Amino acid sequence: MALLPAMLAGCHGGGSYSAVLDDAARIVDFDPDSARMILSEIPSDSLSGEAERDRLMLLSVCAGVECDDGAVLEEMAGRYGDGENSVLVLQAMAVRNVAQKNYPQAMRNLLRADRLAADRKDFRKAAWLRLLMKAVNDSVYNERGAQEFAFRAFQAFELGGDSTEMYRVGKDVASQAVFSGNFDRAEEVIGKIGAIAEIKNDSAEMSFLSFLTGYLQSRKENPGTDDIGFALDRDFAARLRALGNNEPLILPDSIAGLTLSGLHDLVVSLWDAGESAKSYSLIKALIERYGDNPNRTVVLSVDGSKSADSYELLSGRQFMKLFQADVDAEIRSFDYLEKVERQRKIESQRLVIVLTAALLLVVVLFAVYLVSVRMRRQRMKVSEILDMAEELNRNFRKAQSSLFMTFSRLCDVYYDGYVKNSGSAKGAREALRAIEDFSKSPDFFMELEDCLDNTRSGLMARFREQMPGLREDEYKLFLCNALGLSVPTMTLLLDEKREVIYNRRLRLRAKIQASAPADCERFVESLG
Repeated sequence: MALLPAMLAGCHGGGSYSAVLDDAARIVDFDPDSARMILSEIPSDSLSGEAERDRLMLLSVCAGVECDDGAVLEEMAGRYGDGENSVLVLQAMAVRNVAQKNYPQAMRNLLRADRLAADRKDFRKAAWLRLLMKAVNDSVYNERGAQEFAFRAFQAFELGGDSTEMYRVGKDVASQAVFSGNFDRAEEVIGKIGAIAEIKNDSAEMSFLSFLTGYLQSRKENPGTDDIGFALDRDFAARLRALGNNEPLILPDSIAGLTLSGLHDLVVSLWDAGESAKSYSLIKALIERYGDNPNRTVVLSVDGSKSADSYELLSGRQFMKLFQADVDAEIRSFDYLEKVERQRKIESQRLVIVLTAALLLVVVLFAVYLVSVRMRRQRMKVSEILDMAEELNRNFRKAQSSLFMTFSRLCDVYYDGYVKNSGSAKGAREALRAIEDFSKSPDFFMELEDCLDNTRSGLMARFREQMPGLREDEYKLFLCNALGLSVPTMTLLLDEKREVIYNRRLRLRAKIQASAPADCERFVESLG
């Protein structure tokens, strides 16, 4: 608290109290008195906007400053919805509900605030809200509800990573779980806070947990219960409903005839009618008169004098226990709605997943279709190109064959005109010139082989493979014969006389027959 003046002075210098509001928000749940002192130093007209002014008011209510006008909080709740300041609005409304002892409404607002905080992953805030719900259950002496929300607060502190508060709350949760017979929960919590105690290396806490663990082991065998009732004036409900808003409530001395359940129903009906002030006045008056002594017996009668008609009146403690069912109903209703909402979200998520999967499937199928169409088009293009290439190849082979046949005829012309006529024919000389230009090309015989292979299913390649070791002039002789070139053409290409070509052809045939290759008959046939 010594830092408070300096902190506020720093804010004055900057012209904004946002940081001070943040500090108050951090401590309001566990140190409301200090938060209230900090907030009291902030002038509302110095705040920069409506949201900050609202926040100052809400934090002040949460810190214990009385709020006379509930309509202001209701208006804020409608304005903020589930947005900014919404958790704080609900908490402030719940604090006001508790002040008016409207515990079911307080639980309703706190449960909503808890859900919003948890959805935002603000587990520390959720934990403190759950401790407020524990306090509401304590107010109506609902031990089971108080234990449940203490455990939920423990879980939230664990999710928020606050081991200090987790340990503090966990000790109470573990103890209550042992005493109430919830042994599974007790073992779970003791195990978790035991790990924290080991890290702290606190021998006193370790010995306490050791005692609690031992007590847990010996406690796994016992039970217990209690019940009471009292009565009130038969006409009192009507008089209370007729009471003006500004009239003080005077509890009559003579109150007999109205049952305990009737009183409870009266308070609930006032809540439902929006008359929380009257229900608060009634509850407060009863507690002030009869205190908190569960053993106290008050004798009442219609006329105020002692008579034979007497009733046992519950103490304030027992009276407040009447509202356990209302608080429990709020919790069950909220938990059910939460379960329905979770189920709806799961179903929505499933629907989104199914729709996403269906969309992905459609996209994939469309992509596959596009790829298949593209591949089909590419295959058609490739097929067209291959067909064109094949056609070009056929045309080339035809042209090549035609060229070699022309060459062969040239050789025949030269032989007939030059050899037979002793070189006197002019056409023979021109034929010789053309033959020499053509045959002296370095790739001439390679082109002849290529032509043979393409027209005779690779005949020349198979001949070289199956008849290795022959001389090159023998391969050329086979090539010329297989192409069907005339003997005069061969004499010019191989530069040999006719007789030599005949003899060499006989010798090559003999070699083929002697080697007996796989295509022997075809090779011999090709030699002519």
